[in-house]
Amino acid sequence: MRVEVFVGGWEHACCGESLHRGDAVAWTCIVAPDGGLHVTRHDLEGLRVTRLEGTVVDLRYVAKDGQSTRIEHVPSGRALRGFDEHDDGRVIAIDSGAILTTTSENFFAVVEPSA
Repeated sequence: MRVEVFVGGWEHACCGESLHRGDAVAWTCIVAPDGGLHVTRHDLEGLRVTRLEGTVVDLRYVAKDGQSTRIEHVPSGRALRGFDEHDDGRVIAIDSGAILTTTSENFFAVVEPSA
């Protein structure tokens, strides 16, 4: 069963790596009260966490207005801040090839868990 995981926000802007379809991931995720998963790279004491390993099968960007767009890759946090010499930080819609103007740091990955 595929799992949707939030990979954005301050956590990603701080130290998140770029993410592409087909990437193998091994993440520690915060389990939100609603059961949603959020990738974490920090020791956030007292929060419920779980481990997720698998393969990224889809990526989405969600704008502040709630519009969801499938994207080619999630730029690294450094790229989104303009400090990654290997990633220009562009967020590109997979269906149209359009470069999106980002209004949020809301990125989601759909992961096919390992067996």
